[in-house]
Amino acid sequence: RKDDMANLQTIIADLERKKAEEEELAKKRAEEAAAAAKSGKTKTVGSVKYKEPVYNEKSNFAQYKGRLPYPVPGKIVVSFGNQYNAALGTTTRNTGVDIQSREGAEVHSVAKGKVSMISWLRRLGNTVIIDHGEGFYTVYAHLSEINVSVDQLVAAGQTIANLDESDEGKAILHFEIYKDREAVDPAGWLR
Repeated sequence: RKDDMANLQTIIADLERKKAEEEELAKKRAEEAAAAAKSGKTKTVGSVKYKEPVYNEKSNFAQYKGRLPYPVPGKIVVSFGNQYNAALGTTTRNTGVDIQSREGAEVHSVAKGKVSMISWLRRLGNTVIIDHGEGFYTVYAHLSEINVSVDQLVAAGQTIANLDESDEGKAILHFEIYKDREAVDPAGWLR
């Protein structure tokens, strides 16, 4: 589980780095286009002037703190933070919350965004990461029947997958929220 949590943090950091590089490249292209427009040079294809569209996703995710719906119906059974296992005498850090529901339950995106990654992690199984803009990401794990694809735009409440059975034989969604590469407690965001 520690390995999966470390992998998730690395994945989020890589996604943020890649997005920053893409934004820098888009900014450079926009500056070059503006300079070309000022100098009177325009790019035309046939008789049509070509203008490069710019994707600039502005997030309103932060305004929903404390008001986000649960991604699945259920209750939080493992909270955010350090978890002590008395039987093993170990402490592990949970970077999200675990929500118990029923096997096959529909998993919904809590807000609009863009699917950044679909992956399989050893302890978390099938995992979907959604980018909500301005450094906000949500992570959904223990999934089956994933209904979205990478780079797909999703709406708030859209079904992204179904819930699979976890290693413990229960249907538990592992759900995380990241802001600027740091995991934050989802319980403070959910209503």
